Amino acid sequence: MTVGEKIKFYREARNMTVAQLSEKAELAIDNIRKYESGARNPKLDALSKTATALGVNLNTLLDIDLKTPSGCAPYLLPFSSKVILCRVFSAVGQNTLKRLTI
Repeated sequence: MTVGEKIKFYREARNMTVAQLSEKAELAIDNIRKYESGARNPKLDALSKTATALGVNLNTLLDIDLKTPSGCAPYLLPFSSKVILCRVFSAVGQNTLKRLTI
């Protein structure tokens, strides 16, 4: 399931319209539509607002598996408002710390 599909799933599960989610998340209604259709991927700050508006954890929308390193799950560590550190585990147990600018 894509991020957009998850947004739509949780929105519909809460009987919210796109307009209601847009207002609650303080995001443009067109952006919500684009996220749900897969035409656009939300940036981390927009995704965080969406998750909060839907009442779900950000990891729920990202589908980060924090239990299985063999799944190459990234561990997101806040570094600043524009940079995150991402710890990625490979299938063979090696891990690397990557700095991502968003």
